Amino acid sequence: MSENVKKTQLPELKDIEAELDRVGTRSRFRRTLGSTIGTLMVVAAIAVLVSMLWLPVLQVVGESMTPTLMEGEIMVAPKGLGFEKGDIIAFYYNNKILIKRVIANAGEWVNIDNEGNVFVNDVPLDEPYIMEKALGDCNITLPYQVPDGKIFVMGDHRATSADSRNTAVGCVAEEQIVGRVWLRLWPFKQIGLMSDIARRPWEENMALRGWSELNTEDETHEGMVRETVAPEATEPAAETGAEAAEETATDEPAQAPATDEPAEAPAATEAPQAAETAEASVPLN
Repeated sequence: MSENVKKTQLPELKDIEAELDRVGTRSRFRRTLGSTIGTLMVVAAIAVLVSMLWLPVLQVVGESMTPTLMEGEIMVAPKGLGFEKGDIIAFYYNNKILIKRVIANAGEWVNIDNEGNVFVNDVPLDEPYIMEKALGDCNITLPYQVPDGKIFVMGDHRATSADSRNTAVGCVAEEQIVGRVWLRLWPFKQIGLMSDIARRPWEENMALRGWSELNTEDETHEGMVRETVAPEATEPAAETGAEAAEETATDEPAQAPATDEPAEAPAATEAPQAAETAEASVPLN
């Protein structure tokens, strides 16, 4: 009895070597991919740790520091950097981070006249970075002596900023301070050290952003419009009594957004709705 045996052709040596090379390449790729992902995770964790502990990265929210800082700009405020009067600092306030300018140190006397001129120990401050001076939201008794262990801060947009002029915010204690705003990262075209930017005349800061001064008043930037935007001349249409009444109702100042208002004071003092803070968002990671 004969048996039928099916013959199987064995692979050649070169085919075996090619298959082994393919399997080895796939294994090496997986190991390399896993190692790369692990390294990136470690680097990201270190970056987050450094950002939170030593080098907070903050994004400006609100307009109380205009025109020096604009909403959406990204800043770096390293912890441990010293600061002096005129510097811009970030500090904790009611689970938020606010950004203001240092005006006076502990023990110094601050006075502000009705035109918004600021005096420290009876010496007027030279503030070329201020676009428009104003007494603003002030409910403290002037002249005011800064308490021990605290500093007096103000926003550059004096008409709307909620700061040490109001007891709702008050003076800033040393333990509240996150750090001095040291570097502007964004926009890239305006990247630079805040030691230079913070003391520039407001006209220069606006010109670098492409804004120019006009005789007309703009609500957002107070007489500043972008040079690339040409204002269109329009003739006012005749208004009926009903339309005029509607315009009067809609022209009333709107309440400031909740995110830009300081929290209520512990006592009966409340922060006015028109006041704003230059708030920094949670550190960007």
